[in-house]
Amino acid sequence: DSNWVLVAMDGDKFGTIKRESMIGASYVIALLNNEIFKICQKYSNNNNNNNNKNNKCQCFGYQRGGDEFSMFIYCPNGNKNVAVGVVEELFKNIREIGEFTVSAGLTFLDEDETGDEWENRAEIALKKAKDDGRDTFCWQNQH
Repeated sequence: DSNWVLVAMDGDKFGTIKRESMIGASYVIALLNNEIFKICQKYSNNNNNNNNKNNKCQCFGYQRGGDEFSMFIYCPNGNKNVAVGVVEELFKNIREIGEFTVSAGLTFLDEDETGDEWENRAEIALKKAKDDGRDTFCWQNQH
């Protein structure tokens, strides 16, 4: 088993925001980028004071396109609660903005799978989160 979690996420009801105003859509994307950057920076900064980074959470995020984003979270000892804490904090920060919500799918990397397989499992979990009512996240088990 791996210690890396892939988080696939996107904005909820982004199509409605996009149809109403392109400025609104650009605004939401900028806010999402900013919140993901801040949370990843927070966890990176927490690690700077410790030479043994293998025992610390690490987080990297990027925009895949439009309102679709991914994060990679390193969970020491495969501790699922580390990724849950990062995602819950990100969701809390986004909810405090009050302009929009996001949904996310999470899955650990299976060491025998390809990147495409890993991404596909995260996307399946994301679809489940959206089907479950949005503004939430779901886990996809390893295969």
